[in-house]
Amino acid sequence: LYLVGARGVAPERVLALTFSRRAAGELERRLREGSPLAAGVEVRTFHSFALRLVRKHYASLGLPEPPEIVPTARRWELLRNLLDREDPADWN
Repeated sequence: LYLVGARGVAPERVLALTFSRRAAGELERRLREGSPLAAGVEVRTFHSFALRLVRKHYASLGLPEPPEIVPTARRWELLRNLLDREDPADWN
């Protein structure tokens, strides 16, 4: 709030990053309760912010399509398929 209130930085130009969704939720709650000035501050986890950047700039990163998060059940299925292969040399 110091940046927005005392320094005059536009809330839309402030990014608050945390390590967990729980911490991000708590930080966002505290910001909103602390001042209406914080309404435009973006609060994210490091992972969600990085994923958003990669999705936005995937082509310039040389990726053929935007990445997606694989659901947990699908991850286990992929892992089981990989481990069922007879020759680990095929894992490449």
